[in-house]
Amino acid sequence: MKIKSRQINNSDMKSHVKLKNISERDLFIKNLFEFFSEQYNMQQYTMAPNVIKKYLRDNVKNPIKILHNLIQHPLQYYFSTVIHESNTGQDQNLNKAFEIYQKSANKGNLLGQCNLGNCYMSEMWVPKNQIKGFHWYLNSAIGNIFHENSCTGNIIASNCLGYSFENGEGIMKNLKLAFEWYMRSANSGYSIAQCNVGNCYFFEIGTTQDNKKAFEWYRRAAENDNTFGQLQAGLFLLDEIGRPKDIIKGIYYLNKAKENGGIDATDKNSSLIQKKTKIS
Repeated sequence: MKIKSRQINNSDMKSHVKLKNISERDLFIKNLFEFFSEQYNMQQYTMAPNVIKKYLRDNVKNPIKILHNLIQHPLQYYFSTVIHESNTGQDQNLNKAFEIYQKSANKGNLLGQCNLGNCYMSEMWVPKNQIKGFHWYLNSAIGNIFHENSCTGNIIASNCLGYSFENGEGIMKNLKLAFEWYMRSANSGYSIAQCNVGNCYFFEIGTTQDNKKAFEWYRRAAENDNTFGQLQAGLFLLDEIGRPKDIIKGIYYLNKAKENGGIDATDKNSSLIQKKTKIS
């Protein structure tokens, strides 16, 4: 199983936001921002629109007014697009969401560039164009090389580049480069990429097969609250793959995965591990 998440996690999004001496309006936006990032991190792949609507409803906020306030916020491109994607407070306007991403990308926003790559790769609001998608991923990911403290959207783009190289999307297939880009993102702390590095070691993708290293990367992802990492770490410990059997710790990770909304982690028949690989 390969993971191609385009999500944003908590640490990625919070690292470059300064919120001091803020007004009541900005305090709500800060809380909304943290809620969005938490939902992306927990749900792994997507965030249901009704979750956003419920949050606004529970906090007795007018979605239209919030949208207008978000436009003034430093993260206006991200927030505004979430509103448009989710049909929150207005008619769903997918073309507008794409325009926001495009404007953000053209201004050099690394997260916007990554999201624009997603649009082209996933045929989201525009005709599918994997070459353009790869181009925007590369622009976003390279930004991390020259700008150490830049917006961490590039960490996500690095993971997406790994997926592109692994599957030959927009570029010639190259498993070695896929592994290198996954590793770059994983070393930056992105849990989805950490799972992909675990997959590379487990399934011998662009590197030599090593169950011990596979477990270690799944464990890192698990400690970052990644559901797939928790599942794999738990199953590795129960099945004695790359590590001595540890039933207590294995069940602990599976229960964490279950708490995070994963499949029934108590059912070993739900294992995501493919037994075709050799066991160390």
